[in-house]
Amino acid sequence: MVTRKLQLLMSVWADLGFEYEPTRSRFERTKSHIETLLNQMIDSEVEMKETLLKKIAQLKDHLHQLCRELSIPLPEFTASLSILEQENSVRKDLEHLKEKKRDRERAQKKLKKKEAELCAKLGAHCLSTCSVSVPSEKNLQEMKLWIQGLEREKLQQLEVTRRRELAGLQEQLALFFDRLDIPPEEQHRIRSSSTDLTPSTLAALRATLAEYERRKQACLREFITRAKDDLLTWYKKCCVPQCRLYLDVDDSEDISEERLALLEDQLKALKEFYSENKLIIAKAERHEALWSRYLELEKRPIAPEEPRRAPPAGVEGEAEASW
Repeated sequence: MVTRKLQLLMSVWADLGFEYEPTRSRFERTKSHIETLLNQMIDSEVEMKETLLKKIAQLKDHLHQLCRELSIPLPEFTASLSILEQENSVRKDLEHLKEKKRDRERAQKKLKKKEAELCAKLGAHCLSTCSVSVPSEKNLQEMKLWIQGLEREKLQQLEVTRRRELAGLQEQLALFFDRLDIPPEEQHRIRSSSTDLTPSTLAALRATLAEYERRKQACLREFITRAKDDLLTWYKKCCVPQCRLYLDVDDSEDISEERLALLEDQLKALKEFYSENKLIIAKAERHEALWSRYLELEKRPIAPEEPRRAPPAGVEGEAEASW
Protein backbone atom coordinates (compact mmCIF):
# COMPACT_ATOMS: atom_id res chain seq x y z
CA MET A 1 0.00 0.00 0.00
CA VAL A 2 2.85 2.39 0.79
CA THR A 3 4.55 1.58 -2.54
CA ARG A 4 1.29 2.18 -4.39
CA LYS A 5 0.85 5.53 -2.70
CA LEU A 6 4.41 6.53 -3.57
CA GLN A 7 3.82 5.57 -7.20
CA LEU A 8 0.66 7.67 -7.19
CA LEU A 9 2.68 10.58 -5.81
CA MET A 10 5.24 10.19 -8.60
CA SER A 11 2.41 10.14 -11.15
CA VAL A 12 0.97 13.38 -9.78
CA TRP A 13 4.36 15.04 -9.98
CA ALA A 14 4.74 13.84 -13.58
CA ASP A 15 1.32 15.25 -14.46
CA LEU A 16 2.40 18.53 -13.00
CA GLY A 17 5.41 18.53 -15.29
CA PHE A 18 8.04 18.10 -12.63
CA GLU A 19 11.24 16.51 -13.89
CA TYR A 20 12.29 13.24 -12.30
CA GLU A 21 15.61 14.42 -11.01
CA PRO A 22 14.28 17.47 -9.11
CA THR A 23 11.57 15.35 -7.50
CA ARG A 24 13.86 12.47 -6.68
CA SER A 25 15.18 14.21 -3.54
CA ARG A 26 11.64 14.94 -2.30
CA PHE A 27 10.65 11.35 -3.05
CA GLU A 28 13.53 9.96 -1.02
CA ARG A 29 12.78 12.30 1.89
CA THR A 30 9.12 11.30 1.79
CA LYS A 31 10.00 7.62 1.63
CA SER A 32 12.48 7.99 4.50
CA HIS A 33 9.91 9.83 6.62
CA ILE A 34 7.30 7.14 6.04
CA GLU A 35 9.79 4.40 6.87
CA THR A 36 10.74 6.26 10.06
CA LEU A 37 7.08 6.57 11.08
CA LEU A 38 6.48 2.89 10.41
CA ASN A 39 9.58 1.87 12.33
CA GLN A 40 8.55 4.05 15.26
CA MET A 41 5.08 2.55 15.20
CA ILE A 42 6.46 -0.98 15.04
CA ASP A 43 8.88 -0.31 17.89
CA SER A 44 6.08 1.19 19.98
CA GLU A 45 3.77 -1.76 19.34
CA VAL A 46 6.52 -4.29 20.04
CA GLU A 47 7.31 -2.48 23.28
CA MET A 48 3.63 -2.51 24.21
CA LYS A 49 3.48 -6.24 23.46
CA GLU A 50 6.51 -6.93 25.65
CA THR A 51 5.03 -4.74 28.39
CA LEU A 52 1.76 -6.65 28.22
CA LEU A 53 3.55 -10.00 28.37
CA LYS A 54 5.52 -8.85 31.43
CA LYS A 55 2.33 -7.53 33.00
CA ILE A 56 0.56 -10.84 32.35
CA ALA A 57 3.45 -12.69 33.98
CA GLN A 58 3.29 -10.40 37.03
CA LEU A 59 -0.49 -10.80 37.28
CA LYS A 60 -0.15 -14.58 37.05
CA ASP A 61 2.49 -14.58 39.81
CA HIS A 62 0.16 -12.55 42.01
CA LEU A 63 -2.68 -14.87 41.04
CA HIS A 64 -0.63 -17.93 42.04
CA GLN A 65 0.17 -16.31 45.40
CA LEU A 66 -3.49 -15.54 46.11
CA CYS A 67 -4.51 -19.09 45.16
CA ARG A 68 -1.99 -20.44 47.67
CA GLU A 69 -3.21 -18.04 50.38
CA LEU A 70 -6.84 -18.92 49.72
CA SER A 71 -6.10 -22.65 49.37
CA ILE A 72 -7.89 -22.87 46.04
CA PRO A 73 -6.76 -24.31 42.67
CA LEU A 74 -5.29 -22.07 40.00
CA PRO A 75 -7.85 -20.99 37.37
CA GLU A 76 -7.42 -22.39 33.87
CA PHE A 77 -6.17 -20.13 31.07
CA THR A 78 -7.38 -20.44 27.46
CA ALA A 79 -4.41 -20.70 25.11
CA SER A 80 -6.34 -19.39 22.08
CA LEU A 81 -6.81 -15.94 23.60
CA SER A 82 -4.91 -12.97 22.25
CA ILE A 83 -2.43 -11.11 24.42
CA LEU A 84 -4.92 -8.35 25.21
CA GLU A 85 -7.62 -10.91 25.98
CA GLN A 86 -5.20 -12.83 28.21
CA GLU A 87 -4.30 -9.68 30.13
CA ASN A 88 -7.97 -8.80 30.59
CA SER A 89 -8.88 -12.35 31.68
CA VAL A 90 -6.03 -12.64 34.20
CA ARG A 91 -6.81 -9.19 35.60
CA LYS A 92 -10.47 -10.14 36.15
CA ASP A 93 -9.46 -13.39 37.86
CA LEU A 94 -7.07 -11.46 40.07
CA GLU A 95 -9.70 -8.90 41.09
CA HIS A 96 -12.12 -11.71 41.85
CA LEU A 97 -9.59 -13.43 44.13
CA LYS A 98 -8.68 -10.15 45.83
CA GLU A 99 -12.35 -9.61 46.66
CA LYS A 100 -12.60 -13.19 47.92
CA LYS A 101 -9.56 -12.58 50.13
CA ARG A 102 -11.10 -9.37 51.53
CA ASP A 103 -14.38 -11.21 52.19
CA ARG A 104 -12.59 -13.95 54.12
CA GLU A 105 -10.54 -11.47 56.12
CA ARG A 106 -13.69 -9.53 57.02
CA ALA A 107 -15.46 -12.77 57.95
CA GLN A 108 -12.50 -13.85 60.09
CA LYS A 109 -12.38 -10.47 61.84
CA LYS A 110 -16.12 -10.58 62.51
CA LEU A 111 -15.94 -14.15 63.85
CA LYS A 112 -12.97 -13.36 66.10
CA LYS A 113 -14.78 -10.32 67.48
CA LYS A 114 -17.85 -12.44 68.18
CA GLU A 115 -15.66 -15.10 69.80
CA ALA A 116 -13.97 -12.51 72.04
CA GLU A 117 -17.36 -11.13 73.15
CA LEU A 118 -18.72 -14.59 73.95
CA CYS A 119 -15.57 -15.68 75.78
CA ALA A 120 -15.62 -12.47 77.84
CA LYS A 121 -19.22 -13.12 78.86
CA LEU A 122 -18.54 -16.79 79.58
CA GLY A 123 -15.26 -16.14 81.40
CA ALA A 124 -13.46 -18.46 78.98
CA HIS A 125 -10.28 -18.19 76.92
CA CYS A 126 -10.37 -17.63 73.17
CA LEU A 127 -9.43 -21.04 71.81
CA SER A 128 -9.93 -20.40 68.10
CA THR A 129 -7.40 -22.41 66.08
CA CYS A 130 -7.60 -20.12 63.04
CA SER A 131 -4.44 -18.03 63.34
CA VAL A 132 -3.57 -17.66 59.63
CA SER A 133 -3.81 -14.23 58.04
CA VAL A 134 -6.04 -15.46 55.22
CA PRO A 135 -8.32 -18.27 56.41
CA SER A 136 -9.52 -21.06 54.16
CA GLU A 137 -13.19 -21.95 53.81
CA LYS A 138 -12.50 -24.87 56.14
CA ASN A 139 -10.95 -22.52 58.72
CA LEU A 140 -13.98 -20.24 58.60
CA GLN A 141 -16.36 -23.19 58.92
CA GLU A 142 -14.46 -24.47 61.97
CA MET A 143 -14.64 -21.00 63.54
CA LYS A 144 -18.39 -20.82 62.87
CA LEU A 145 -18.93 -24.21 64.53
CA TRP A 146 -16.79 -23.16 67.52
CA ILE A 147 -18.75 -19.91 67.93
CA GLN A 148 -22.06 -21.76 67.61
CA GLY A 149 -20.92 -23.93 70.51
CA LEU A 150 -20.07 -20.81 72.53
CA GLU A 151 -23.48 -19.33 71.75
CA ARG A 152 -25.19 -22.51 72.95
CA GLU A 153 -23.13 -22.39 76.14
CA LYS A 154 -24.03 -18.72 76.58
CA LEU A 155 -27.73 -19.54 76.21
CA GLN A 156 -27.38 -22.35 78.73
CA GLN A 157 -25.65 -20.05 81.21
CA LEU A 158 -28.25 -17.36 80.56
CA GLU A 159 -30.99 -19.88 81.26
CA VAL A 160 -29.27 -20.96 84.49
CA THR A 161 -28.82 -17.32 85.53
CA ARG A 162 -32.44 -16.50 84.77
CA ARG A 163 -33.69 -19.60 86.58
CA ARG A 164 -31.61 -18.62 89.59
CA GLU A 165 -32.94 -15.06 89.42
CA LEU A 166 -36.52 -16.33 89.00
CA ALA A 167 -36.14 -18.62 92.01
CA GLY A 168 -34.74 -15.74 94.07
CA LEU A 169 -37.56 -13.42 93.02
CA GLN A 170 -40.17 -16.06 93.79
CA GLU A 171 -38.59 -16.65 97.19
CA GLN A 172 -38.74 -12.95 97.98
CA LEU A 173 -42.32 -12.82 96.74
CA ALA A 174 -43.29 -15.73 99.00
CA LEU A 175 -41.90 -13.80 101.96
CA PHE A 176 -43.84 -10.70 100.95
CA PHE A 177 -47.01 -12.77 100.46
CA ASP A 178 -46.75 -13.80 104.08
CA ARG A 179 -45.60 -10.47 105.46
CA LEU A 180 -48.11 -8.31 103.58
CA ASP A 181 -51.04 -10.76 103.76
CA ILE A 182 -51.41 -10.72 100.00
CA PRO A 183 -54.81 -12.16 98.95
CA PRO A 184 -54.68 -15.71 97.52
CA GLU A 185 -56.13 -14.50 94.22
CA GLU A 186 -53.29 -12.05 93.72
CA GLN A 187 -50.74 -14.68 94.76
CA HIS A 188 -52.15 -17.13 92.22
CA ARG A 189 -52.16 -14.51 89.48
CA ILE A 190 -48.52 -13.61 90.11
CA ARG A 191 -47.38 -17.25 90.33
CA SER A 192 -49.25 -18.31 87.20
CA SER A 193 -47.78 -15.43 85.18
CA SER A 194 -44.17 -16.03 86.28
CA THR A 195 -43.46 -19.51 84.93
CA ASP A 196 -41.24 -18.61 81.95
CA LEU A 197 -37.77 -17.06 81.76
CA THR A 198 -38.44 -14.16 79.41
CA PRO A 199 -36.99 -10.73 80.28
CA SER A 200 -40.51 -9.28 80.45
CA THR A 201 -41.52 -11.84 83.10
CA LEU A 202 -38.46 -11.09 85.24
CA ALA A 203 -39.00 -7.35 84.80
CA ALA A 204 -42.64 -7.71 85.90
CA LEU A 205 -41.58 -9.65 89.00
CA ARG A 206 -38.96 -7.03 89.86
CA ALA A 207 -41.59 -4.31 89.49
CA THR A 208 -43.96 -6.25 91.77
CA LEU A 209 -41.21 -6.67 94.35
CA ALA A 210 -40.43 -2.95 94.18
CA GLU A 211 -44.09 -2.19 94.91
CA TYR A 212 -44.13 -4.67 97.79
CA GLU A 213 -40.92 -3.14 99.10
CA ARG A 214 -42.59 0.27 99.27
CA ARG A 215 -45.50 -1.27 101.13
CA LYS A 216 -43.12 -3.06 103.44
CA GLN A 217 -41.52 0.21 104.51
CA ALA A 218 -44.86 1.30 105.91
CA CYS A 219 -45.16 -1.93 107.93
CA LEU A 220 -41.54 -2.40 109.02
CA ARG A 221 -42.25 -2.70 112.76
CA GLU A 222 -44.92 -5.32 112.13
CA PHE A 223 -42.56 -7.27 109.89
CA ILE A 224 -39.85 -7.33 112.54
CA THR A 225 -42.33 -8.60 115.13
CA ARG A 226 -43.51 -11.32 112.77
CA ALA A 227 -39.94 -12.30 111.92
CA LYS A 228 -39.18 -12.71 115.64
CA ASP A 229 -42.28 -14.85 116.14
CA ASP A 230 -41.33 -16.99 113.14
CA LEU A 231 -37.79 -17.35 114.50
CA LEU A 232 -39.11 -18.59 117.85
CA THR A 233 -41.33 -21.09 116.05
CA TRP A 234 -38.48 -22.42 113.94
CA TYR A 235 -36.03 -22.52 116.85
CA LYS A 236 -38.54 -24.71 118.65
CA LYS A 237 -39.12 -26.78 115.52
CA CYS A 238 -35.36 -27.34 115.19
CA CYS A 239 -35.18 -28.40 118.87
CA VAL A 240 -32.86 -25.54 119.78
CA PRO A 241 -32.90 -25.11 123.60
CA GLN A 242 -33.28 -21.71 125.24
CA CYS A 243 -34.32 -20.20 121.93
CA ARG A 244 -35.13 -16.84 123.53
CA LEU A 245 -31.42 -16.29 124.03
CA TYR A 246 -30.99 -16.12 120.26
CA LEU A 247 -33.11 -13.00 120.02
CA ASP A 248 -32.01 -9.62 121.21
CA VAL A 249 -34.67 -8.73 123.80
CA ASP A 250 -33.55 -5.11 124.02
CA ASP A 251 -33.89 -4.21 120.36
CA SER A 252 -37.44 -2.88 120.48
CA GLU A 253 -36.24 0.48 119.17
CA ASP A 254 -34.19 -1.04 116.35
CA ILE A 255 -36.75 -0.75 113.58
CA SER A 256 -34.58 -0.78 110.48
CA GLU A 257 -34.04 -2.61 107.21
CA GLU A 258 -30.76 -3.98 108.56
CA ARG A 259 -32.46 -5.51 111.60
CA LEU A 260 -35.20 -7.08 109.47
CA ALA A 261 -32.63 -8.42 107.00
CA LEU A 262 -30.66 -9.98 109.88
CA LEU A 263 -33.78 -11.67 111.27
CA GLU A 264 -34.79 -12.91 107.81
CA ASP A 265 -31.28 -14.31 107.22
CA GLN A 266 -31.48 -16.16 110.53
CA LEU A 267 -34.92 -17.48 109.58
CA LYS A 268 -33.64 -18.66 106.20
CA ALA A 269 -30.67 -20.38 107.85
CA LEU A 270 -32.99 -22.17 110.29
CA LYS A 271 -35.21 -23.40 107.46
CA GLU A 272 -32.17 -24.71 105.58
CA PHE A 273 -30.88 -26.38 108.76
CA TYR A 274 -34.25 -28.05 109.28
CA SER A 275 -34.38 -29.24 105.66
CA GLU A 276 -30.89 -30.73 105.86
CA ASN A 277 -31.42 -32.44 109.26
CA LYS A 278 -35.00 -33.68 109.16
CA LEU A 279 -34.15 -37.21 110.29
CA ILE A 280 -32.03 -36.10 113.24
CA ILE A 281 -34.62 -33.53 114.32
CA ALA A 282 -37.39 -36.14 114.08
CA LYS A 283 -35.42 -38.42 116.41
CA ALA A 284 -34.83 -35.53 118.80
CA GLU A 285 -38.55 -34.69 118.82
CA ARG A 286 -39.40 -38.33 119.54
CA HIS A 287 -36.88 -38.39 122.37
CA GLU A 288 -38.32 -35.17 123.81
CA ALA A 289 -41.86 -36.54 123.61
CA LEU A 290 -40.87 -39.76 125.38
CA TRP A 291 -38.99 -37.86 128.05
CA SER A 292 -41.91 -35.48 128.62
CA ARG A 293 -44.20 -38.49 128.99
CA TYR A 294 -41.82 -40.01 131.52
CA LEU A 295 -41.73 -36.79 133.53
CA GLU A 296 -45.52 -36.69 133.63
CA LEU A 297 -45.61 -40.22 134.93
CA GLU A 298 -43.02 -39.32 137.57
CA LYS A 299 -45.29 -36.62 138.93
CA ARG A 300 -48.02 -39.15 139.72
CA PRO A 301 -47.98 -40.69 143.24
CA ILE A 302 -46.49 -44.19 143.44
CA ALA A 303 -48.25 -46.88 145.48
CA PRO A 304 -46.14 -48.40 148.29
CA GLU A 305 -46.12 -51.81 146.62
CA GLU A 306 -45.32 -50.34 143.08
CA PRO A 307 -41.61 -50.25 142.15
CA ARG A 308 -39.97 -46.98 141.05
CA ARG A 309 -40.62 -46.22 137.39
CA ALA A 310 -37.67 -46.41 134.98
CA PRO A 311 -37.29 -44.12 131.96
CA PRO A 312 -38.99 -45.42 128.84
CA ALA A 313 -36.89 -48.01 127.03
CA GLY A 314 -34.50 -46.55 124.48
CA VAL A 315 -34.86 -42.93 125.52
CA GLU A 316 -31.32 -42.40 126.73
CA GLY A 317 -29.73 -44.51 124.01
CA GLU A 318 -31.79 -42.89 121.31
CA ALA A 319 -30.93 -39.43 122.59
CA GLU A 320 -27.23 -40.24 122.51
CA ALA A 321 -27.51 -41.74 119.03
CA SER A 322 -29.46 -38.73 117.78
CA TRP A 323 -26.87 -36.18 118.85
